Amino acid sequence: VIIYIAVMNIRAFLHVWATMYNRLLDQHPVPTQMVSSGVLWFAGDLLAQQIELTGKDTKVIDWRRTSINTFYASIIWAPFAHYWYETLDRVARKALVGRSKYSVKSSQFVFLKLSLEILALHPISLLAFFGFTGMLNGKSRSE
Repeated sequence: VIIYIAVMNIRAFLHVWATMYNRLLDQHPVPTQMVSSGVLWFAGDLLAQQIELTGKDTKVIDWRRTSINTFYASIIWAPFAHYWYETLDRVARKALVGRSKYSVKSSQFVFLKLSLEILALHPISLLAFFGFTGMLNGKSRSE
């Protein structure tokens, strides 16, 4: 009974949290995504550093690295990704207009979006990430 009550409280909390988050996404999509991206990259970088430090004598977190990654995710990546994925949807829909057998749930639609992402977004996003973080870490262009 106690476990059931605890699970129901967690479910209720998650439902309220998800409802509020979705409302924020509807009303303020870019700022909400900026905060979400920053929080997730912050947590992800800390987890990655914990894994990297496993078995090492020193267990010092590189807060500069975490700060730079969080800043990049919040200020640069999140707004760019928001508009990229909106544009990607529009382009993919236009490319398939007039072909009634294709819908947004079709495998062709998914394949087109995935192909555009791999061919166009990935090279740009990798260059931007390593260029930006390298620059903030004081690395030269050749490094």
